[in-house]
Order: sequence, then C-alpha cells, then structure tokens
Amino acid sequence: MPLSHIGMSIAQFGFGVAVFGGLNYREKIQRLAKNTTSLLWVGLFILFMLGGLHSEDSIYFWRDIRMKMPLWVFPVAIGSMPALSRIKFSFVLHAFLIGLYIHIALGLNVIIGQRETGFSYRDLSPMVSHIRMGLFLVTGIIIQTFLLFKQNKDMQFFNKWMYLLGILVFIGWLFVIKSLTALLVLLIIALIAGFYFAGQLRNRIKARILMTICWLPILLSIGTISFYSFKFFDREDPVFSEAPEYTKEGCLYESLRDQGFYENGHYVYDKFCTGELAREWEKRSQVSYFENGLRVHYTLLRYMTSKNYPKDAEGMAMMSDEDIRNVERGIPNYVYTNLFGIQGRIYETLWELEIWWSSGDAQGKSLATRFELWKSAYKIVRENPLAGVGTGDVRVAMQQAVYSDPNPIRYDKSYGAHNQFLTTAVAIGVYGMLWLFICVVYPLTQKIKYNPLLLFFIILTFCSMLNEDVFETQAAVTFVSFFFHIFNRPIYSKSN
Repeated sequence: MPLSHIGMSIAQFGFGVAVFGGLNYREKIQRLAKNTTSLLWVGLFILFMLGGLHSEDSIYFWRDIRMKMPLWVFPVAIGSMPALSRIKFSFVLHAFLIGLYIHIALGLNVIIGQRETGFSYRDLSPMVSHIRMGLFLVTGIIIQTFLLFKQNKDMQFFNKWMYLLGILVFIGWLFVIKSLTALLVLLIIALIAGFYFAGQLRNRIKARILMTICWLPILLSIGTISFYSFKFFDREDPVFSEAPEYTKEGCLYESLRDQGFYENGHYVYDKFCTGELAREWEKRSQVSYFENGLRVHYTLLRYMTSKNYPKDAEGMAMMSDEDIRNVERGIPNYVYTNLFGIQGRIYETLWELEIWWSSGDAQGKSLATRFELWKSAYKIVRENPLAGVGTGDVRVAMQQAVYSDPNPIRYDKSYGAHNQFLTTAVAIGVYGMLWLFICVVYPLTQKIKYNPLLLFFIILTFCSMLNEDVFETQAAVTFVSFFFHIFNRPIYSKSN
C-alpha cells in the first residue's frame, strides 16, 4: 500500500482468486454468514452498484465501481478465511511497517537529493498523497504500540525497544510531512486510548498516571496552536506618511492602504519599490519577475515581509540564494520552510482561513475549499435526499453546485465533497450515508475488548472519512477496507 499501486491491484486480484478459487465453499459461506461486519460492507458496495441505475454518466460509473472493488473483495475474502495464526497475522503487520520505512527512506532521499533546488513537504510522499501517508503512519504507530505491549513473544519479531524507536520515528516523520490531519487523529486516538486502558487498570494511581500521560499531548497541542495563533494575529499598525518616502537609491516607495495582508505581524503592502525589486530580481533569478500575473511580485513581497526586510534593493541584497529559490517555488513565508516545525503549517492554515473569511476567496486554500465543497454537497443532498444523484453523476452534480455559487472555486471534477459521508449521501442518498455510518461503527457494538487494534482503527477510519473522500482513490479504499476487516477477524489461533 505505501509503495505500489500496481502491487495493490495484484493483491486485490489475489484476494479475488482466494474467494472463488479452491474448495470448501460451504465453510467459506458459513464463516461469511457469521461475519455481520463483512456483510454490511458488501451491502454498501451493492448500494453503490444500484446507484448506477439512475446515473447518466455510465463511463464514470464503471470507473468509480472499479475503484470501489475493495469494498466487497476484502470483506468477502477475509470474512470467509480461517482465523490467522499469531505469526501470520504479525507477518502482515510487519510487512506493512517495512513498507512505511521504505517510503520514509524515499522521502529522505528527496530531502538529500533536492536540498539545493528545494522541495515541498508534499514531495516527501512520492508514492501516495501526504495526507494518506499520514494516516498510514498513524496506523503504523498503533500497530507498533500494540506489539510493544503485547505479551505473546511469537508476535514480536524484534526487541521492544525497536518498536518504541519506530513509534518515535513515525511521529517525527508526521511533523516532517506536516500532516495536521494525521496529527489530530493521533491525538484523538491517544486520548481515547487513555480512557480505554485506564478503565482496565485496578490500580487507581497507575490509571491516573496513564490518563495524565495521554492528556499531556492534547494540552501541549492546544498550547502550541494557541501560542502560534496569538503570534499570527499579533500585528503592528502600519504608519502611512502623508509625505512621499524614498529608498536609499532615491526611488519612490509605494504603499497600498486598503490591502489587509500581514506576514508574521508585518503589513505586506507598506513601503515597497517595484522597480528596484524587479531590477535586482532579474539579476539573481532565471524566472521572470513579471510572468504568470506578477506571481513572483506578490510572493516576493510576502516573503520579504515575513523576514521584515526592506522591500527594495537594500532588502534584496539581504536575501540569500536559498530565499530566492524559495520565492521561485512560490513559498510566501520563510517559516514554511522549517523542516520539523509545525509553525508554518499552522500559519498557512490560519492565513487561508482569514483570506477566505474576509473575501470569500477559497481558491487554492485547502481547508477553505473543503468548507465550500461541504456547502455544495449539502445543497445537493437537500435536493436529492432519498436516492442521491447516482453513483456515476457525483462529479457533474458537484460541479454544477459549486459553479452556482456567487463566488465559486475552481472545480475540475477530480474530487468529491472531501467528506466520505457527504459524498456517499450525494451518490446514493441519506440512507446510503446511514448505511456507511453503520458499517464503520457496528463493530463497536460487538465484543472488541481484546482487540484494541480494531477499536483504534475504527476511530482512524471515522475521522479520516470526515475530512477525505476515502473511497475515491485506490490507496485509500484499499487501506481502509483491508485493515478494517483484517483487524475484525479472529487472529489468535495457536496453529502456524
């Protein structure tokens, strides 16, 4: 999953062969019939299939159904197989962990190979999206924590300290790829884990210590976000002089008083000299200062403001070669380049939300775009509550709803509502969304006391569905369907 789309396709085909190949069909059917969770997920796939009956775009429908094949392949294959032995189950877990380590190594190679030209944190996940990689890493943390505290030695392939080190590595890499979604999911899981395990401890002192340990990351995160949010909104009041002001070279400064943009507390459009900036820029960069609608101009003003440099020839002399490369790559604030710091990601999110709130412009802004898509999806569901618009017509319906807004974002039909529950409701109606909800939470009504892996993966799945279209990419739907059902199966057979 973390490494190869082709490998995922081959694996799905192999599971399909496992369903229909071989003998013992009666035993397979009997096992599957007893697995209510698997039957619910198969039913969800059937609902998506039925959603094609009133879809106008049959081409997109069949492409979408092919993408959603894991929704029935893994539930049927895993739900009908015998219980795995501890060693076999552990081998599956370790194979996934090794894939994550290889993916991290590829990301490190990007850092080393592109340290001169520069890179984005999104470039550090070359095989899957950085959001998906973040959720993979959270799952890896859950798995290694499970193995760390597991008493059965035959499931632990390495020393416990190796699993502890692996947990720290994965957490560190979450900060490197700046996956706020994954970090938030991890914090939620940590908090619930504290309640879960503290409730099983008879010693009250140990239970309180455990709860304190689990609450600390939450409090530290709240403190960190609050601190950087305060810094973001701690701004100087620009002082505009009535008399003309000049640079050291004698050129006239420009100032725009009606533009409320700030970087690191400094006003962006106060005292800048376009002529000197353009002249000095052309000396140091192969990228034209005036290309792409003055993209370089606006990015450079924001970047120099973030460093509190004079926005003239003097300030350009203070810019390092690395600073020039950052501006060429469209980075508007130097704090965004900090490899391990989360400050830049918080600043970026706050800046996007502020611009969207003040101007209504959500274009190119991740979180603001989600809000606009959720609003459009809700409008579609309200107009088509029972059966939705059809599995094949989700993108067309979303496009029409988005462009009916007075201030629409650019929509190229490459994604749904960025919320799997809403996207499902758009496709097959509110009852389909409720069916999906039941599919996710039903195992919580069963006895999962001795399988914390399933409990925490359900939390991860639910949280990720609130923020992403989980069934719209191969890596995501394979990941969720496979681990949901492999964790839902009995795994503690003594046979090898």
